[in-house]
Amino acid sequence: MSFSKLKHRYSLKTRPFIGNSSLDPLLSFVAVNIAQVRPASFIIDPFVGSGSIPVAAAHFGALSFGSDYNMALILGETKPVVQNKKTRDNDECIDKNFAHYNLDGFLGAVACDIFHPSFRITSIFDAVITDPPYGVREKIRS
Repeated sequence: MSFSKLKHRYSLKTRPFIGNSSLDPLLSFVAVNIAQVRPASFIIDPFVGSGSIPVAAAHFGALSFGSDYNMALILGETKPVVQNKKTRDNDECIDKNFAHYNLDGFLGAVACDIFHPSFRITSIFDAVITDPPYGVREKIRS
């Protein structure tokens, strides 16, 4: 599938769950391509957010795992970013994106501070692919 078709199919405009800082689908696919993700690759995104990178990795058959400091975002409890929408749907979370695209391979996400993780990023992962936060668009509740 060409990048233009991927960009159209995975457009943020039609994605059911997005955040303020959801990574552009084309950039997600470029990052996954650079990491040479293949079927059954095991990747981690330590700043998973709304799951743009795991979605791109799953397209190529990878298994993905994520973590994020913001558990409310992982669970879909943050304010919606879609115009004129006051609340998120009850099932609006990362998993809904995978169901929307009929993708398998998302093993879940945990809330943790990457500087003090509750797990070790060891050689079990084939790649670490991420878009680090810049603190500009997504606020964290303490």
